[in-house]
Amino acid sequence: MEQTKLKKLFVADDDTVFSYLLEFKLEKFKDRILELNFFKNGLELINELKKLSEEETPEIILLDLNMDIMSGLEFLEEFKDLQKLNPTKTKVIILSTSNWTEDRSKALSYDFVIDYFTKSKIEEEQFEKIIEYGTR
Repeated sequence: MEQTKLKKLFVADDDTVFSYLLEFKLEKFKDRILELNFFKNGLELINELKKLSEEETPEIILLDLNMDIMSGLEFLEEFKDLQKLNPTKTKVIILSTSNWTEDRSKALSYDFVIDYFTKSKIEEEQFEKIIEYGTR
């Protein structure tokens, strides 16, 4: 049986060390993720998304909440507005150090946010889930 493939995965995180670690962990899934792009903050990511057609948008965005320039929560507001103008099937998964109930609740209140992982608990099982989410 052929494994499902994720066409595009975007990651927004300003923690360079964590981004390298994430890229290393995702290397195991390179045959199932056709394109992987990293952004340093929500502003870089939203600017890139504004340039893309619906067919070019990622299936999944992994988003940190605590970033400089534009935080993850600020990005979610901007993305909500962008989705009203140009609806896509892009889903967002929060990947953050924040384990605060308030942050989790606020992030998950957006229709397009489908899960919330804390960085300290991200393991192979969560990567499988990320790919599965993107191929639904």
